[in-house]
Amino acid sequence: MLVTKVACNYQIAVPASVTRSIEIREGGMLEVEVDGIGVLIRKLNEERRTLRLGRKLSPEEIERSVEEGNERMRVVIVTNILI
Repeated sequence: MLVTKVACNYQIAVPASVTRSIEIREGGMLEVEVDGIGVLIRKLNEERRTLRLGRKLSPEEIERSVEEGNERMRVVIVTNILI
């Protein structure tokens, strides 16, 4: 069993052996589930949507796509908490 310490702002460090074994990258998303005896943290396996438009995107189009992705993540997280 691996042990990690809770830092300020309740952050935890994922041990390097774990990040390698499940291929977590900086900026990757983790799913957190609370049950009756503890907390389960899993890698969120959501494919990133890519756009191949054959043209350059405007800053507004990029911002809109980012916001849509963030909203989808909020729905996934809230749905998992409510279940």
